[in-house]
Amino acid sequence: MVVNAPSATLARQQARQLTHDLTSLSLPQPATSGYLVVNSTASVTAQGSLRIATEVIITWNRETTVYQVTTYSDVQQRLETALSIAHSMRSYKP
Repeated sequence: MVVNAPSATLARQQARQLTHDLTSLSLPQPATSGYLVVNSTASVTAQGSLRIATEVIITWNRETTVYQVTTYSDVQQRLETALSIAHSMRSYKP
């Protein structure tokens, strides 16, 4: 798990939330490895207020299937949404 944020406080807050969410959801077990990345960037809006944009990427493989979920700042509850989507993913067998 990697959390990138414009401040250590925000990074700790997001890491705590991820840890909490990961304990309540069980993702499909990766065959060898997987990663979870949270990238947050700060910017200033035209009105002068601070805006935090967050992207969540969850990627893992199982056998020959690679799973990836990405959520962006437009999604409400980005971390929870990405984890919920990842939790529900299954390999498609035609």
